[in-house]
Amino acid sequence: LLQNLDRLKIPTFVMQTAQLEDVLGEIQLMARIFERGQAGDELVATIRQRIAVVKERTKSLTRPRVLYVLNTDPLQTVGPGSFIHQLIEAAGGENIAAETSTAYPRFAIEEVLARDPELIIFPVGAEEGIPDEEQQSWRRWTILSAVKHNRMAQVPSVLVDRPGPRIAEGLELLAQAIHPEAFPRVSQPKQP
Repeated sequence: LLQNLDRLKIPTFVMQTAQLEDVLGEIQLMARIFERGQAGDELVATIRQRIAVVKERTKSLTRPRVLYVLNTDPLQTVGPGSFIHQLIEAAGGENIAAETSTAYPRFAIEEVLARDPELIIFPVGAEEGIPDEEQQSWRRWTILSAVKHNRMAQVPSVLVDRPGPRIAEGLELLAQAIHPEAFPRVSQPKQP
């Protein structure tokens, strides 16, 4: 695709976000490209403030072991070097893949069983995410703490898996899944 765009002389800008700070920097860069630098700076300041609030509310809480399931066949999760790993930590969780050497490691089920997550999080959405039947298949692993205590949660993939301006909302939903006692769900008003 990039070669075709280049051949057609269409200006292209590629962003690669590995870390949470990269997401924020690229929001500011994109805003500057479109001559909206101040709006980008204000948006990033708001995102940073929301991140700080979540970190403050979770800093003294117990950090449950979390498995974030990106893919089920093969089983893939997030590790250090990924912004999702950083979101899990900021939300007050302990990523069971924290000691891996890649951003998106593959795990054998034996590794998951040995690390015994207390919470399993599945990204979901209309176009991407882990289908319900694949989520339910985890229930067969009854020795996992997450299964024993029915601690399997869903988060919208568009808010957590995509590095963009709604990343703070994704973080807040992760924090709510990891620490429901500290982030109670707010019921939405019914539409007329």
